[in-house]
Amino acid sequence: MANKEKDASQMHLGQTPDLILKDGEVAAGGIDVIPVTKPMNSDYLDELKFMEEPVTVMIYEGADQNDELRVPVGNNGNFLWLDRGKMHTIKRKFLDSLIVRKTNISTPEYIDGSGARAFRIVQRSALKYPFTVTNDTPKGVEWLQRRLAEII
Repeated sequence: MANKEKDASQMHLGQTPDLILKDGEVAAGGIDVIPVTKPMNSDYLDELKFMEEPVTVMIYEGADQNDELRVPVGNNGNFLWLDRGKMHTIKRKFLDSLIVRKTNISTPEYIDGSGARAFRIVQRSALKYPFTVTNDTPKGVEWLQRRLAEII
């Protein structure tokens, strides 16, 4: 049996009931909405503003000939490509994406005291893309030190 095409414009479309509001009432989709009478959490707004501040950063050139020449950094679906060895002025939120890209360098094998092969994992965090920040505010420097010290 073949499927027949269905024209959505010819089908029943559910409708929300009409709303009757008294003076000063607000509603959406049959649900009462409480109006906002005070500003959002100012600490949150301050943090958003802080993450939009410009910082000047340079990603070091790679030691390996196979290291990518341009490093992608992103935040909420927005991406920038930063050339290694060049200064870039970017928003702090993009710098944060460099910070969280840490790698763990490990040594899985060693010789124990009796001369036998043994396995041990020694992990040391390192930045995948080492960088330097050349222009930032004092609050930004404190944030950078705190953010680098976090275990991610």
